[in-house]
Amino acid sequence: MNTSQIASIYFYSKNSVIQIFFSSLLAGLWLFISSVPSPAAASDLNIKECFEGPAAEFAGKFGKQNTLAKSMYEMKAGSVCQEIASLVIHACLLQADKDNNPDGETHYACIGKVANPCIDSAWGTDENRHLVCVATEEKVWLSILNEHLDAMLAKLPPGMNEKAVKMKKAFFSYRNEKCGLVRMLKEGNAPNLAYGACTTETAARFAIDLRETQSLVIKAAKEFAKKEYPGNRLGAEKLLRQFFSEKTDRHELTMLLRPAIEDYDAAYEQPLAGKLERDHQKLWSDPHTALQPKKGQTDLILSVTTSDKLKAGDAKLASFPEGYKSVLSQMKPGLVIAAFKFVVPGEKKGMAFDGLIHVNGRWVLIPKPWRSLK
Repeated sequence: MNTSQIASIYFYSKNSVIQIFFSSLLAGLWLFISSVPSPAAASDLNIKECFEGPAAEFAGKFGKQNTLAKSMYEMKAGSVCQEIASLVIHACLLQADKDNNPDGETHYACIGKVANPCIDSAWGTDENRHLVCVATEEKVWLSILNEHLDAMLAKLPPGMNEKAVKMKKAFFSYRNEKCGLVRMLKEGNAPNLAYGACTTETAARFAIDLRETQSLVIKAAKEFAKKEYPGNRLGAEKLLRQFFSEKTDRHELTMLLRPAIEDYDAAYEQPLAGKLERDHQKLWSDPHTALQPKKGQTDLILSVTTSDKLKAGDAKLASFPEGYKSVLSQMKPGLVIAAFKFVVPGEKKGMAFDGLIHVNGRWVLIPKPWRSLK
C-alpha cells in the first residue's frame, strides 16, 4: 500500500481494507496504514501482549454471562491497556521530535501505533474488538489534544484566547459532522468502525498540529507580557497582583517568567549566568513550580530598584536577601530588579520572593542567584 491510495482508505487491518470513496472531500487523510514506518517494534509488541494477555483475561473473566455482557466487558478491556497505549504514542512523538522532520510527517506516522498492533494481534478477531482497538488509541489522542488546547487557552492573551475558544468549538463540530457523513456513506458496512477510525484520525492530526504550535503560543504570551507589564514598578505590581486571583493558573503564569538562556546572559556575567541556567532547570521542570500566596495573603509588599543603585549602596538592598551582596559585582548594569512578599493585609511578614528582573523587554524570575556561586 502506498500514499497514492490514501485518499480512499480510512481503516486497515490484517483481514480487510475498508474503503470509502470520499477522496474529493478528504484527500490526503488516512488512518492506520500498515506501510507507515514503525519507530519501535518493541512498542508494538507491548500493545499486542497487553491485548492478548491482561485485556483478554479481563474480558474472558467477566464477559461470560451473555452477549451483552461480553460486548460490555470487551469494551472495558481496552482500559487495561490504556497506560501502555499512552506510553507508546508519547514515545513515538518524542522520537519524532528528535528526528526534527520539518514537514511533520514523522509525527503523523505515530497515528495507528496502538490500533494497528491491537487489530493485528490474536485479540483482534471481530469488529467489536476492532472498535476497542480504535477507541483505546482515540482516548490517548483526545488527552493530548485537550492538554494542548487547555495550555493554549491558559497562555494566550485576550483576543487570541477568544479565537482559540471559537476554534475549539468549531473543531469538534467539524469532526462530528465530517465523521457523521462518513458513517452515513458507510451505512450497512461497519458504520461504527468507519466512524471511530475517522474521529480518531481527525483528533490525532489536530492534536499533532496543536502540539507543534506550542512554541508560537509561548512566544505570543511573552510578546503580550512585554507590552502589558513594562519594566517599572507599575508593571511589576500589575503582574504580581494577578497571583491573588483564584481564577489565575498560578503555575502557568509563573512559567511565563521562565528565563531563556539569553535572559540569564542579560542579567549576570559569565560564568555565573550559565551556572544559574543549569542550576535552575530542575526548578522550571517541576510541574508544581508556582508563585503561590497562602490563604489570607491578599496584599503585596514590593521593592523595586536597579542593579546600578544596589551596587551604589541603595537602602533598598535591605529588602533583598543577604546573599545578593555576594553577586552584585556580577550583575549586569541598567537592570530593573524587584523583591516582593505576599502578605496578609497590615502585616509585614509573608511569602518572600526575590529575583524578579526585567530583561530583553520582559519580566523574568532568577531567584537566589548567590546559591550558584558554590
